[in-house]
Amino acid sequence: MGQYSTLIYQSVDHTARALLAHFQAQYGKLIFIPLGISAKTPEKIALASSLSVERHLLRSFEGEGKLMLVIQNAEIRQVYNDFMDGLYGSLSFVGKTAMKALGMRMYRDDLDAQLKNNKLNKPSVYEKRKDNLLIILRALFGELQANLQQAGVQVVFGNEEGILSSMDEGFQELAIFQ
Repeated sequence: MGQYSTLIYQSVDHTARALLAHFQAQYGKLIFIPLGISAKTPEKIALASSLSVERHLLRSFEGEGKLMLVIQNAEIRQVYNDFMDGLYGSLSFVGKTAMKALGMRMYRDDLDAQLKNNKLNKPSVYEKRKDNLLIILRALFGELQANLQQAGVQVVFGNEEGILSSMDEGFQELAIFQ
């Protein structure tokens, strides 16, 4: 599937740029400066996670010209962790320390535990974290779908049970949201 590598890299890079703009608008531009988040951050995220996307989220489907974007727990976990590796790798020492101290250095296992705890004890925090994760997933999968389809590739969504009617159907089935 190496023929899609450039499209995947561009999709992840564009997704990272859009997400950083979204979170910058949500939390304020000034918070990004001490964290070390810069114009190079999306490139670092794309380098760290585009190969992971290709390995874990794409499957050939019914021959040439058709791909399945896979929405399964283990695959999403791996790509999310690689995405976070790219983000944390781009942060300054101060940024890494601050993110860790604020409990924002969340890999998938950390996020799972925090969501479960917040669902019971802090429902509003749970909803915000869940919404942020859905924003990341929708942005990434939507961008991949659009870029691949623009290149003439037919794209379907699926999981271990088969073809899904939409990406949101797949996200609803993820264990993290149960």
